[in-house]
Amino acid sequence: MARIYTAYGTFYLRATRSTSRRQEFAADLAAARICGRDAYAAALRELNVLSPAHEFYMSSYATLGVGAGLLPPPGQVFGGFGALLAARAEELDGLREDLPTEAASPYDSHPPLAERVARIEALPDDGLPARSARPSLGLLSDPVAAFTALEREVLTPEALALPRLDWEDLVHRSMSQYVAQGAEDIRTALTAEGTDGSLAALLDAIDADPAVLWRVAEHFPRSDAAKAATGRAAREFARPAVRRALNQLVTVELTARGTARWQLSWSDSASVRYPADGFAEQLTLALDAAVADRPDTEPLRKLVLAS
Repeated sequence: MARIYTAYGTFYLRATRSTSRRQEFAADLAAARICGRDAYAAALRELNVLSPAHEFYMSSYATLGVGAGLLPPPGQVFGGFGALLAARAEELDGLREDLPTEAASPYDSHPPLAERVARIEALPDDGLPARSARPSLGLLSDPVAAFTALEREVLTPEALALPRLDWEDLVHRSMSQYVAQGAEDIRTALTAEGTDGSLAALLDAIDADPAVLWRVAEHFPRSDAAKAATGRAAREFARPAVRRALNQLVTVELTARGTARWQLSWSDSASVRYPADGFAEQLTLALDAAVADRPDTEPLRKLVLAS
């Protein structure tokens, strides 16, 4: 019986789609007459920006610290979205122009967004302005209080109980914890080699036996080709993985010492701020030297352990 009703429902949606879309066009026309042609067309273009941008904001910023048991300041779980929109304005402009030409699904009652905008923009000029002179948050007497109240209604009690940090500290604490967790693989591999899993112990082990690098790599996930490779080919497969793991240990060491800090960026991914200009370039060379066929750990010791 379920298959019969599902088949009927699917047929009904397909059969009525053209009528539903004509109704959507009629609603668009009515809205354009009320608020103005250009304002309504701009609002439709904004739909193509706000939905993916908000999804990205929630996953990459608002909930960044959840895995570390942290949340942004009160009101900023939703209120921080404006900072992302401002910082990525040029990037988001492209989405306003690149509208989808296909419907979201065969059963979507809404016509493709590009078609809706084209129909509205083809209407005669009504002389009304395209955009408001003020952001819509200006309609709220206290936006921070409104966003804070929204959090109390939307977030779970468990989420509301999490500690709150300002954005800079949130990013630093969260990313430091995640990188430390990511470094557990190499720590486990180093422990299997009889060391305490620290950066200094790894560098000592490399000096004592350079082959430890390639034995450590065997503890990481490897492709079938990497497992089958031998000699120099095996080292070339292993080198990028070992270098990434070594870089994780370096980052953990520097952030633990307080000489490096993760920093927030609204326009890009979070990045590490190193203790001095040119440090990143020196670190690149030192890492390359440490995982070379004839490893040299001295540059990395001087740069990180002596800093």
